[in-house]
Amino acid sequence: MPFKPGNRANPYGRPKLECTISSQITKLLHHRETPQKGKRGITRAQKVAEKIMELAESGNLWAANIVLDRCEGKVKQPLEHSGGQEPIKVDLGEEVSSKLAEIYSHKGKTDEK
Repeated sequence: MPFKPGNRANPYGRPKLECTISSQITKLLHHRETPQKGKRGITRAQKVAEKIMELAESGNLWAANIVLDRCEGKVKQPLEHSGGQEPIKVDLGEEVSSKLAEIYSHKGKTDEK
């Protein structure tokens, strides 16, 4: 059944995902505790971060890995294939291959200038 001009298939859009577990956890993490006298309350996220740092400093490897992954980024994992020493061949199709060949032939000409 074709759509009529000007008719939107989903006028209200995608429903909000406010009831997912991750959205609820995010809300809880950003919730600020009631402050003590003269002090500003801290968020649960700050409490979690402090606990992870405390565990990492005490020698907990799991916590240390979390800190390093968040601060330094995860270490890239090497990939291996069992196909021997020959490169992996991918068939892109005639149209894509000819377009790539055209692009690379122009690239060499502009690099020389």
